[in-house]
Amino acid sequence: MGLFITATYAAMPFSDSMLVESTPGQLAIWVAARNQLDEESALGTARLELVIMSLLAAVLPAGGVYILARFPDKSRVALLWAMLGFDLLLLNVPAETGSALYSLTLAGMALALVALFVALGHVSRALGVLVVISALLMFWEAYIALGNATGNVLPLTDFPWKMPHWQNIAEQLL
Repeated sequence: MGLFITATYAAMPFSDSMLVESTPGQLAIWVAARNQLDEESALGTARLELVIMSLLAAVLPAGGVYILARFPDKSRVALLWAMLGFDLLLLNVPAETGSALYSLTLAGMALALVALFVALGHVSRALGVLVVISALLMFWEAYIALGNATGNVLPLTDFPWKMPHWQNIAEQLL
C-alpha cells in the first residue's frame, strides 16, 4: 500500500488536487504566497515531503513484518511504528471522494491496528494510549469518508431537531 501511495505521489503533477489539497501542499502554497515565491517549486517540496512520508508508511510495516517473523516478542514496538507511519500519512492525505490514496491509507492503518492486536509482546501504557488515539483517529476519518461518500448525510449528525428549537427552550428557561 505504501509503495503504491509513494509511486502515485512521485508521479503526481503539481496541479493535481490530491497534492494541492494535502497538508504539505496547502502549507507550501501559503508560504509561497506569503514570501512571493514560485508556487510550483513550493509544491515540488510538498510532493517530496509526501513521497518521504508514504515511503515511511511502506518501509515501517515491512520492518514490522520482518521483526514479527524473527523476534515475535518485540513485534509490538515495530508494528507501533508502522501504525504511526500510517497516522502521519492519514493526517496529510486529503479526504476526497473517490480517492484511492485516502482509502489505502485508512486500510493500512486498520491493518496495522489489527496486527498490533494479534501480535505477541508486552503492552505498555504508552502503546495502549497510542493505539487508542490512532483507533479514534481512524474511526473519525472513516466517518468523514462515509460523509463524503453519502453527500454529507450522516445518521449521527443529521438530527430532526434544529438549533432554533433549543434556543427557544433555553430562552424560556432563562
